[in-house]
Amino acid sequence: MSGTYKFAVQGASALALSIGLLGAPAQAAILTFTTTGTISDGYDYGAFGLGTQNNPVSLYGQAYTLSQTFNTDTVTSSYNYQPYHDIQYAYYAASQTQATVNGVTVSFNTDGIYLYNYNYAQNNSIFTQDYRYSSGYTYFLDGINTSGQVNYGYDHFYTQGYNNTYNYTYDYNSGSGGYSSYIYQHAYQYITSYTNDFLSSSNPNQSLSYTLQPSDYGYAYVQLQDNAYSYTTYFSGTPISATVNAIDVPEPASLALFGAGLLGIVAVRRNRTRGRATAAA
Repeated sequence: MSGTYKFAVQGASALALSIGLLGAPAQAAILTFTTTGTISDGYDYGAFGLGTQNNPVSLYGQAYTLSQTFNTDTVTSSYNYQPYHDIQYAYYAASQTQATVNGVTVSFNTDGIYLYNYNYAQNNSIFTQDYRYSSGYTYFLDGINTSGQVNYGYDHFYTQGYNNTYNYTYDYNSGSGGYSSYIYQHAYQYITSYTNDFLSSSNPNQSLSYTLQPSDYGYAYVQLQDNAYSYTTYFSGTPISATVNAIDVPEPASLALFGAGLLGIVAVRRNRTRGRATAAA
């Protein structure tokens, strides 16, 4: 009886789970802004495999790709100036930046955390400090041909990823101290046009592919440092083309449950087939 009862519960649960999940897995809205162009200034101290700490190499003239991706379901704060203007900005808890130069891609993530702790110990003779600030940011302005709204006269698309984390200790008695860990990662990029209406709205959930015209403006900047006492790989670039992709992708947890639902249907059908075969015998 217990075995039959167990099968009935398992079968019913799997079937119900399958019916509920086969409709559509939960979606996450992903926004990606990518520019490609030419580096106008900067040095590689090892991040892109061209230089070293002791022998940095100029990145001038190198091609670059800078891509920044944001999970728009993780907005921590935002503001939309509509209906008076067509401007929107937002901060995100989850974003990723990828910079590619010389065929080497360097990436870092942000998680929307701000942390600042400090402490004095041993009669205020030892000072310790823990700091972390990590955030993704987007800014959109659709200011050309904006019907019924303030016309700013230009379109502007800006994204940024910032991650700074360090631990610091100083001993006042010995006069010694320093960073036990240090990370500074910063990248931002934008394109601006006063003559071309490349944005359909300030809504970030849009897709476009755009080649910058001679009258347009663009800029990309990357700074990468993983040690407070080392030199920093950095570059400034001039975008040539830009793409924006806004898509919905199944969330991993939903995909797992979706797959479990499919397995449930298979198990139920298999058990029913076995039951019919036993009854016929």
